Amino acid sequence: MTATDDDNDESTAAYARLVLSALEATVPKMKTHKGMKKRFRVTRNGKVMRHNAMCNHILTKKTADRKRRLRRASKVAETGVAKRIKRALGR
Repeated sequence: MTATDDDNDESTAAYARLVLSALEATVPKMKTHKGMKKRFRVTRNGKVMRHNAMCNHILTKKTADRKRRLRRASKVAETGVAKRIKRALGR
């Protein structure tokens, strides 16, 4: 073996150690729950917002004021639920 072979072996071994340490250090990425992504959004302040129910059909018997109120998004009230939603959304 010559000096260049030793240098190549050392650099290859160092590279292998580097790659292995990088692989061990990475944590698997968390996937976003696509169903929750379609139903909820997180505001800049961290509040979880949702759409209201009862505004899709049979709207003739509902008052205009009620329909207007239902169009607005509502905040998810329970903190435990909001925390789980945030985690599923990857926040």
